[in-house]
Amino acid sequence: MFFAVLPSIVLAGVPDYDADKAAAKKTLAVRFGKKGAARLALIFTWLAALIVVVYTVFNVAAPTFSYLILAVIPHALFLTSRIYRYLKNAAPAPRIDSLMVASLTYLIWFALIPLLNLK
Repeated sequence: MFFAVLPSIVLAGVPDYDADKAAAKKTLAVRFGKKGAARLALIFTWLAALIVVVYTVFNVAAPTFSYLILAVIPHALFLTSRIYRYLKNAAPAPRIDSLMVASLTYLIWFALIPLLNLK
């Protein structure tokens, strides 16, 4: 859950980049730039997915995490495609609403499936 929420936290600083930079805030988006923050979100997305794969392979906390991999990997691929689209755009839009929705819904799987599997 920790790594799954980080893409949303990092990307949340992107729309505020100009104001945060002007105010000399040290947010991740200001430190790494907008595209650097997107790359960092990409790393956290796949780190969370990798942990799910490891949990699945080693049968950690089964059955609580059962079937988590079936939702997380496709969503990680979807979120990756959205982040790559943002990164490839020479002049990305200042608003990243759809990217934020994709990153926020990514973390839902890490709470919803374990909750549904509790017995």
